[in-house]
Amino acid sequence: MKFLLKIKHWQLFCMLYIMPFIIYICLIVYSVIANINTDAIFITIPVIFLVYFILYILFYFGWYYALGTNLYKKLPENVNMSIHKFKIFLFIPTIYISSIFILLSIMFYNINNIQEMNEMMLGIFPIIFLIVLPLHLFSMFCVFYCMYFISKALKSIEINNTAITEDYIGYFLMFWFIIIGIWFIQPKINRIFENE
Repeated sequence: MKFLLKIKHWQLFCMLYIMPFIIYICLIVYSVIANINTDAIFITIPVIFLVYFILYILFYFGWYYALGTNLYKKLPENVNMSIHKFKIFLFIPTIYISSIFILLSIMFYNINNIQEMNEMMLGIFPIIFLIVLPLHLFSMFCVFYCMYFISKALKSIEINNTAITEDYIGYFLMFWFIIIGIWFIQPKINRIFENE
């Protein structure tokens, strides 16, 4: 995954945003041109989306993993950050989001049995809601922690000292709004890892 630290910002942007858009359009065009009946669409497209989105999530969080672990190795000695906590907090949303996509794909795969699913869901919806809501909120917290970790590590390397909140808040916001931030963050990462 270290190659993700050396690719250009436009290449990373294409991998994260342009490729998914092209694949999505191709799936829609394929289903219209092939004149596939609705049963076949609900079987093939969720499977294709499932495979693609899991690969996308692994790629996206793989980029975070490559950033976090490799920036951690370059931190100045006086900066104290926990790489173990970062890895755990990165693992949790990866598993959670992948599980949600798997469950959604199973639901779409069984769309023909919608009446049975509706009856079943009415009984278990409150239980699912009480389980999913805290997991979702904790997963969001984990992603924010990973953005914090990478932002602070990146700024600490730049200033060669422990970064405080006002130093790295800009990087944090760029990671949060990554579709724009990628154009500014990736060149800095390229400069840090250009000699390796």
